[in-house]
Order: sequence, then C-alpha cells, then structure tokens
Amino acid sequence: MWSADAGKPITDKKSCDEFTFANSLQSGGNVNGPNPVSYSGAECVQTYLRRNPDDTMSLNLRPDAPAPTWKEPCGRSSMSNWVNPQSMQPFGTFISVERLTEDDDYWLDLDGFTAPTP
Repeated sequence: MWSADAGKPITDKKSCDEFTFANSLQSGGNVNGPNPVSYSGAECVQTYLRRNPDDTMSLNLRPDAPAPTWKEPCGRSSMSNWVNPQSMQPFGTFISVERLTEDDDYWLDLDGFTAPTP
C-alpha cells in the first residue's frame, strides 16, 4: 500500500509485525501469555504503515479490515520489509541496558500514540 498509494514502483517486499512484540510474553501469538489470540491474528487491530513526504511514518487503519473496537488483544501492521527490522532494532539494546528478564513488566511510550496525562 505504501508504494502504490504514493505512485512509486514497489521496491521492497511486504512485511508485517505485531504489537505487543512477537517475542514478548504479552504477544498475541504466545498461547501461554496473557493476550493469546485463538485464530491467526485476525483478532488484532489491522493497520498499515505509510511513509510521509517528510520521511516520517504514519500508522493507519486498514480500509479492508473491520473497524477496531479498541478491545483487541494485539495490533498487526503491514509495512515495508526494510522498515520492519529497522523499527525495533534498538529494542534488543534496551533489553540489555535495562536488564529485563523474562516476565519483567515494562512500559512502552509511543510518542504521539499515548494519551496526555490530565
């Protein structure tokens, strides 16, 4: 969607990722975690990532998916195969620096997606 909508030829493979992260306990794909999905990820909020003219990215709802209820256990997003590994590349360093171990809780603040504190 990102290339075709911008009128540019497709130069990269399509990819997808999920939130909460696929390798975390909270992942919808972890059947033993707190947010398991029972089918294939269709239970997740469906989005796609679009590159903007100023080289920032926007997360958009997929027009071909059901409208979200915001009670879904996860989110799944289509994106460029280049963006996918780049977007979470710093997370491995974060885990080491913060000494996170399995089952540790942590908070992820997504700038622009977190409601302001009253």
